Amino acid sequence: MIVKAFKGKEFESKEEFISFFKSNKQQAVALKCAAIKEGAVSLNYSNKFSEVQKDAITEVLKYGDDVTNVISSMNYYDSHGDVHLEGNWNKSAKEQNGRIHHAMNHDLSVGNIVAYPKDVKISVSRVAWKELGVDIDGSTEVLLGNSLMTDKSNPDAFKGYRDNVGFKHSPRMRYIDGAFAIKSDDPELAKENALYEKVYPMVANKEDIKDGIFFAVKQAALVGEFSTVINPSNEATPRIKTEPSKDTQEKDTHVEPSIDYQYLIKNFNTKN
Repeated sequence: MIVKAFKGKEFESKEEFISFFKSNKQQAVALKCAAIKEGAVSLNYSNKFSEVQKDAITEVLKYGDDVTNVISSMNYYDSHGDVHLEGNWNKSAKEQNGRIHHAMNHDLSVGNIVAYPKDVKISVSRVAWKELGVDIDGSTEVLLGNSLMTDKSNPDAFKGYRDNVGFKHSPRMRYIDGAFAIKSDDPELAKENALYEKVYPMVANKEDIKDGIFFAVKQAALVGEFSTVINPSNEATPRIKTEPSKDTQEKDTHVEPSIDYQYLIKNFNTKN
């Protein structure tokens, strides 16, 4: 995905990019990391997504429930031309927990908030690919956002989660560290080729890498929010579960009958 790879610079072909990259490696990485990424770019995915995940959520959503969403999944080639490596969210998840909004469509205006920072928990976990709807064996690391649904939540988001319409998710992010992986026999690209050969076998949708180039994200940072979206850059970002509110879980309604001990003492008959 070369054309959309950079902030302020476009390339019409792989050859044009390679020519620039060989003479400007540091600048190429700097340009790639410069942009705040929040939108999706059209990409013809290989349609690995199964119908199993679509029906995985069976709980009826209520105010006070938590929804757990995948914000980013590792080892997946996205429409930015990037592959996030495992461990790349660890620092940001720890530092930004309690500071991130859950929004709609990367719009932080009033009315488009799904959950405010005090009601959003950010974490890193491991999830089976099939739980993400990707029909392959094994698992991957994911960045999770756990959001409390309240009467302040955007109503379209609440209804969509309630009805399990198949929302996906997207982080507003910037890259702190990364490197280009390039499949090539060129001695000048030996380091880039070695990275490609190391990461490529782990990519879930490797058939979507058409030009033998991707950007391996070694460290990324959340910037203020993640969003509920329809067309994400990474399709392997569904809701994976709902946690019912403790206040709405079924309570024990059994009541022991009261006993009038004074009455029993007074009226207890010991005669045969």
